[in-house]
Amino acid sequence: MKGPLQFPNLADPVETADFVEQIALCEGDGSISQMDVLRRLAPILEPEGEESEFHADTRQETEVLEAFDELRERQSHMGAWSEHYPFVLAGDGDLLSLKASRRSEEKSLLYVFLLLATRMNMKEEPRQRTAARKILDATKLFELVCLEVAQSYLGGGNDNRVVGFLLGTSRLRRQHEASKKKSAANVLGRFPKAIDSLCGAWGEGERFENQGSAPVVAQDDGVDIVVWRTFADGREGRLTGFGQCKTGTSWQTTACAISPDRFCQRWMKRMPAVSPVPLYFVADRVVERWYNRSSELGILFDRCRILDYAECVSSEILRDCAAWTLAALEKHGLNW
Repeated sequence: MKGPLQFPNLADPVETADFVEQIALCEGDGSISQMDVLRRLAPILEPEGEESEFHADTRQETEVLEAFDELRERQSHMGAWSEHYPFVLAGDGDLLSLKASRRSEEKSLLYVFLLLATRMNMKEEPRQRTAARKILDATKLFELVCLEVAQSYLGGGNDNRVVGFLLGTSRLRRQHEASKKKSAANVLGRFPKAIDSLCGAWGEGERFENQGSAPVVAQDDGVDIVVWRTFADGREGRLTGFGQCKTGTSWQTTACAISPDRFCQRWMKRMPAVSPVPLYFVADRVVERWYNRSSELGILFDRCRILDYAECVSSEILRDCAAWTLAALEKHGLNW
């Protein structure tokens, strides 16, 4: 079963770096060295049944070194959020430790939330019961985080001219605190009504219209969030982003680019005056094939890019993400 502490593919520095962070969360002193990682992986590196002193070969040492280089790079890619990264590289960069003092618990836990939302099985255990007996779903929480990050990327935050709309599964969740910040987030359960509501708030598309003859079976048709910048004149033609949000790692082989034009052509009476920009959000960390994936999927937000614009995320969403994370950590025997 996919889950925390699953042995990584050492050839993948991202997967190995995630594994190292998870080990740090389960160690009593919250620290793990490069040699400790190699020893932890000894059962899969040594032939079965052999009992000999462990010696890592040059290739294995190089792969673990590359994973620690990736850990170092993550901090710089988070921008200002790096101060909330819950780990620190000590010594000569060969020791990863959980910070003794984690400035803001909820902000530090947001990184761990994204880590677990990548490595846990989001098909089998997205829902966690928190200490307050509240059931929270990580996939829905991730959409809420991405919505506010996308608004921030378009210049939102304190600028109420940037509007966000939930079109994915999270629209079935109760209207959240972001609605107080001029968000058009809604709780409509039916896709046609959701499109009508989106068109009304967005000022584009006019209304829902199924341009095909087939019955409507779509829930969101691949679009989870919509964000746009408004003008005082309220007229058509504005900067808009259509976003898709993915937890787990299956996106690496199944990712399908959003086509905002096709979506609007299929489900709206009138095409928008200016084509929306595709946005793609993953809880995963992306290193390999960055250029190709960006050209295929649109503006790509990986774990670090999401955190680079996470200062805007509301306190309510941070609290829920933290509560889900603490419940998941406890379930899997990890520490905080």
